[in-house]
Amino acid sequence: MKAMTAYSLVTRDGRRLVSREEDGRTVFELVAVDALPAGLPPVRQWTIYGVKSAHSDLGLHRSNYIQRKGSVRRLELAKELFDADRRPDSDPAAFRYVQEGWWGWFNYLAERGEDKTRADFADLLRRGRLDIGLSLCGGTTHIFGYEELSRSLYPLRELRSKWGVEGHTSQLVDNPGVSSAVIDPYVDAGIDNLVFWPNGWVLEQLCCGGSPNRMKIRFAPGTDHPPVFWWEAPSGNRLLVWSGSHYIGGGQFGLSTAFIDKPSHPQPDKAEVPPADWEPDMERMERATAATLASLEQTVPYDVWLFPDYHDDEIPSTRLADAFAKWNEKWATPVFRTVGRLDDPFDRLRERFADKIPVVRGDISCAWDRTLPAVAELLADKLAADRRLPLAEARATVAAVKAGAAFPHDDIAHGYEALLLNDDHSYGFSGYSGRRCYDTWAQHRDWIETAARMAK
Repeated sequence: MKAMTAYSLVTRDGRRLVSREEDGRTVFELVAVDALPAGLPPVRQWTIYGVKSAHSDLGLHRSNYIQRKGSVRRLELAKELFDADRRPDSDPAAFRYVQEGWWGWFNYLAERGEDKTRADFADLLRRGRLDIGLSLCGGTTHIFGYEELSRSLYPLRELRSKWGVEGHTSQLVDNPGVSSAVIDPYVDAGIDNLVFWPNGWVLEQLCCGGSPNRMKIRFAPGTDHPPVFWWEAPSGNRLLVWSGSHYIGGGQFGLSTAFIDKPSHPQPDKAEVPPADWEPDMERMERATAATLASLEQTVPYDVWLFPDYHDDEIPSTRLADAFAKWNEKWATPVFRTVGRLDDPFDRLRERFADKIPVVRGDISCAWDRTLPAVAELLADKLAADRRLPLAEARATVAAVKAGAAFPHDDIAHGYEALLLNDDHSYGFSGYSGRRCYDTWAQHRDWIETAARMAK
């Protein structure tokens, strides 16, 4: 009998996917499990989670006012898809959505009001159909000041107390590196997990192969780029990190549901609903999933995986959920699940594999370390404002206590908001030219000057 490779893919009628090499090509077939020879690797019962969201590049080549309006509209369109979805909460392929960070959520609240926000989303949050990442999203954390880092976590208090957000997972997306300085304050704020989806600056994927690109993300020496790891501070505090090679990550499972609707981007008029005759490419999905799981089974002991598949300012769509539904009709394992609670895959990892997850210490280095000198003027002015804001706050506190002066609460908060928005994502560095490059610099200059005014 020719050599056979058996995969952890089993249909609902009890057939397993296997392959053989014949005449220089790989031939796949489904064989009844009880008809397979003994000694094959056992089937690993995988659960694969997919995240559908939308990424926003703050301060990069597009007015922040446009980005704000787009974030509100996308949540409205997601609500339309929630209302139209007839799949129950128990269905792994029900439409679920993640608001990537708290910025978009509070934009919706400011634009539509608390009553409307509660009517639209409170129940979806409670049921686990919608989640909110516990960060602004793409912060350049290597240059956060101490108080700025603390202020980046203030919105969590309102998310928990007013909106019942019980999750413990933060997201850092489209920024190829994170400072280990975040670990202690994140843990103190009740964050246990960190999703880290970098961008195209990464030289090599963190799992499952991939073609070379630009710069390399480096973890501590000897860790061999683990995609899942405990990230430990000198204090002993830990975050459980799940990393990948990009936030457009469906390709490893044969999916391509991430897209931009060019004619309406970034202010779409309606949600993207696939046409009635749309079908996922199941053969492509099956072959890619088989190869990815075979690779993972050689390197990790887990039976749970997480990946994102979305684009910049992506219009909410049911394509990922519909592809999962089609898959789950045929296959008993693996099961594909949409993500409505970011904690879910992390909880499963902790429950079953906590002692098998490697530990990493130190910074996750990043390409922005090399781009910051290219914007030295912006960086110097930002750091100056960053130093003066805490002093202004301290002086105002003394004046309020000793002389009864009015405390400039809103001005201080506005200054820190400007710093956080400035330090999100691009930091004024861009590969673009012309008007888009000008807009990038103009936006960052405005944020920095705003913070400096509030610090006087």
